Order: sequence, then C-alpha cells, then structure tokens
Amino acid sequence: MQFIEKDGMFVGSESKMMQPKQLSHAAGQATSARRKQFPGHVTEQLNELRSRLFAYYDEFPKNDAFLCAFEEALLFTPDEEQRVYTRILMEDTNTRLVLLGLHESQPFPVHDHAGAAACHIILYGCLRVRHYSEGEMINKAMVRLECTSDRKLGAGDFSYVDREYAIHGLESLSQRTLLLNLQSRQLDSKERHWYFPASMHQKNKKIWFRIRRKQDWKR
Repeated sequence: MQFIEKDGMFVGSESKMMQPKQLSHAAGQATSARRKQFPGHVTEQLNELRSRLFAYYDEFPKNDAFLCAFEEALLFTPDEEQRVYTRILMEDTNTRLVLLGLHESQPFPVHDHAGAAACHIILYGCLRVRHYSEGEMINKAMVRLECTSDRKLGAGDFSYVDREYAIHGLESLSQRTLLLNLQSRQLDSKERHWYFPASMHQKNKKIWFRIRRKQDWKR
C-alpha cells in the first residue's frame, strides 16, 4: 500500500510514540460483535466503505509509514492556519482515506457531506459525535436543526454519515483524538454547508446559520 506524502519530511519527535503493540491493541478493540452493529437502511456503497475501512484498520498497525503519520498527528497543535490535522493516506477516483487529528481546543464545526457516504474509526482518544437533521428554513441563511444523536466514542468505535445521517459535528473530549476516515468522493450535490448556532443563549438552540462552502475547509 502506498501513501501520499505531504511536502517535506515527517516531523520527528522526542516524545514517546505509541508503539505498534499499543496501536494493535487499540485496533483490536473493534471486535467482530461491534462490527456487526450496522443499521438496516444503509446503502451498498456504505457497506462497501465500511468493509474497506476495517481492512485498512487491521493492516495499519504493521505499516511503518502509517505509524509515522500517527506520531505526527499526536504532536499536532492547532493554529490559525491549520485547525485540524489532516493527512491523505490514499485516494482513487471514488474514495479518499484520511487520518484526522482533533485537538480539544478546536471542535470540528457542524457540517454536511452533500449526500456522500463516509465511515470513520477512532484510533486514539475520546470523541463526541453529534448528528443532526435539517428542518424548516427560517430564511436563506438560517435553518432549524434537530439533534438526533449525541454519542461519546473511544478507541475502536465506529461512526458514519450517509444520505439519511448526513449532518454531524465532532469534538475531541481528550486532549487529542485521532480517527481514520474513508469517504466517498461522489457527491449528490456540489453544495456543502457549515452550520453555526444563531445564538448560544437561545432556549432550545435549534436555530442555526447555514453557510454554503464552495470547497473543503482549510483544515
């Protein structure tokens, strides 16, 4: 398996990196019982993504290039230029595999995936995942969102988005959280959106700004 490298060298560190045995143990937490827990409505595409993601997940603890990227992500601290660590590990015409690193100081804003399917597994840390459904439009820039799921996930846990489960926000509950994300590059719509609360003081917090994004957020 070949990895796509960023410009320049991997970052070195004096910090102790998670050793392959430790990472293998984390991967092993995704038991076969957990892997069978998948809703009946999901598409064939999402099932295929899930199978591929688990195959990568099982293989990576033995891959030196991945372990180097994993170490780099553990050292990441967000700034104004880069809020979330991202490393494209591989991609083809239909899918992209990405290592994501989130810091506790910088939640990943609520966003949609324009109908595209994506699956992710937590490699390290603890992640809060909130899913939302979109209700009535208040005006061209504001919409009602209903929180449909609020979960805390740890190493080995699995989550996804698809057409029916399309809007979510991610928040690291540990200092850093690393996840492996496999996403489809086939979008139902070219329009993708960020969602931000219209007011942190509103009683039900269901009114959100809906902001179109023409390209991926510069993470």
